[in-house]
Amino acid sequence: MKQIYNVLDYGAVPGTDALQTAGIQAAVDAAYLAGGGEVVVPAGVFITGTIKLRSNIVFRMLSGAVLSGSTNLEDYTHFLEDKLEPIDPDLEFDEDYDSDRVVLEKDKMVGAFVRHRWYDAILKVYRAENVKILGEKDSVICGNDVYNPDGEEGYRGPHAIQMTYCKNVEFGGYTVKDSGNWAHTIFKCDNLYAHDLTVLGGHDGFHTRACKNVLIENCEFRTGDDCIAGFANENVVIKNCYLDCACSALRYGGTDILIDNCRTHAPSTYGFRGSLSNAEKAASAPTNETHRHTQHTPFLYFCDFPVEIKKPQGNIVVQNCVFENPNSFFRLRFGQQWCKNRSLVDITFRNCKCTGVSLPIDLYCDEKEPCTLKLIDVEISAREGFEDAPFMHAEHFKQIYFDNVTVTGYSHPTILSKTEGEVIMKNSTEIDFRLTDVLQDKYV
Repeated sequence: MKQIYNVLDYGAVPGTDALQTAGIQAAVDAAYLAGGGEVVVPAGVFITGTIKLRSNIVFRMLSGAVLSGSTNLEDYTHFLEDKLEPIDPDLEFDEDYDSDRVVLEKDKMVGAFVRHRWYDAILKVYRAENVKILGEKDSVICGNDVYNPDGEEGYRGPHAIQMTYCKNVEFGGYTVKDSGNWAHTIFKCDNLYAHDLTVLGGHDGFHTRACKNVLIENCEFRTGDDCIAGFANENVVIKNCYLDCACSALRYGGTDILIDNCRTHAPSTYGFRGSLSNAEKAASAPTNETHRHTQHTPFLYFCDFPVEIKKPQGNIVVQNCVFENPNSFFRLRFGQQWCKNRSLVDITFRNCKCTGVSLPIDLYCDEKEPCTLKLIDVEISAREGFEDAPFMHAEHFKQIYFDNVTVTGYSHPTILSKTEGEVIMKNSTEIDFRLTDVLQDKYV
């Protein structure tokens, strides 16, 4: 049985305006020095900066426990002085890392993790294994929409949880609310299990890059940005999740990906914080009905450059899902922003229903690796007022395969393409295929 380390016994005091990072960190360090253990955060509000978790630690928040992110950005830098597992910024720094772009060139993450403030987080984990972050009902990690004028897009503050180079990690049971940037920022980690999480507001709900063996299930995401995002991932299952967002429900890429029994909904509960005014961002103001609440698409293919993508990206299956009122059913826009690394070779939607679509499916593929799009037992309906919109835009595709696809609400459903490709229609609504030199920009 693991020994219990209550943060109260190490000097943390809830319900005060004072910073409680030291007491919480002391409990984590004591458990680590003993070879591992369970760190318990009881009910109450604990104001904190960065807490560095370590190997063989269960970090458990009891019912009513709240980790409340400090509004002082300097409270997120003390981990650089860590004596137990010291990080030398000079040795770890990678000169090839271009800090102005806030990306990690050529798969080099270490220098960025240490040096760049974009990686600030309430809970931070680095080169650790066998870590659990668990919460009981009504336990919360609250980011307070902390503002950083030098952060991403000139306002984004610390993440709620940030991990790099970890393995055997479990996340479960807690709520992340109003994260300054992403709720979960998980890079180069293996064997991840996330379950029964709730994310409210903030930005991306769960973002994995170059991760392997990931299971995300029974989670509720109501975010102001993407719900689940990431690229260059392998062997991922996302199932039984509710996805409500002001960007894309899934902005994802990788190989061997299964999305099963998920539901997306628009308009979103929380608006996109990028549509706030500068003054509102500086005041960490909430979004309201005047800010953007539309959902781009249930699935947007994602392939950025920070990680080298060595193998073809594909075998993505989306099945048994319901998509309510997105702008577009699916988007692959290779060559556009955040989609220039390596394109997708195949994706299948099976037994899915999508209502209220206003924009075409985008199937802009890489000429060197053309994509096959399969829709099997799928229903798609147009939003009122968009009856004359084309059904799909395509370029450099390998195959479009429809089997038992029902398309309603369009006056004349049409696939407009700049290039030839194989089109197979079986037991489906009649859809015209038309070659064109110029796609209709008003629908892009």
